[in-house]
Amino acid sequence: PGKALRRIFQHAPPDDLPPVDEVMRNGSVDTRLALRAICDWLLAHRLANGFLGDFEPGRKGTNFYWYTTAYPVRTLLAGYKIFGEQKYLDAVLHIMDVLVDEQLPNGAWQQIFRDKPANKLTELELKDIYEHEWMNLADIGCIATALGLTCHEAAEPRKSRYIAALRR
Repeated sequence: PGKALRRIFQHAPPDDLPPVDEVMRNGSVDTRLALRAICDWLLAHRLANGFLGDFEPGRKGTNFYWYTTAYPVRTLLAGYKIFGEQKYLDAVLHIMDVLVDEQLPNGAWQQIFRDKPANKLTELELKDIYEHEWMNLADIGCIATALGLTCHEAAEPRKSRYIAALRR
């Protein structure tokens, strides 16, 4: 009670599902066409810095969630595997490069996208993160899984860098 769905992307199609008869009348069973449309939509709706993901309610532009990036990443990876579209892989590699750059010295990741590499954080910033920021294992697990899947498509030396980050 009192809860409602909210959009991850502001310009997403409506979240009201059409009736079954409308889907059967107007829908398509072409899953490849649907996947391509979704992948292209994701690319068209990235942030200027390439990030794809949801933001913390009330803090748009400051706290973007890494775990919500895992779903577009996996979708784009599927699009790359099926269609061979380099633009899908390029978007994923850019996002994963940023994720690896944001890995903390202790091997952890914050669940929020900082848009600041860990090697640019001060000792005070690191201390504050370690002492006050929540690092939800399930959230981090989603994006770490996406990083692991990306290893299969990444060329060296990027692939080794990703694997090292996962092991760390």
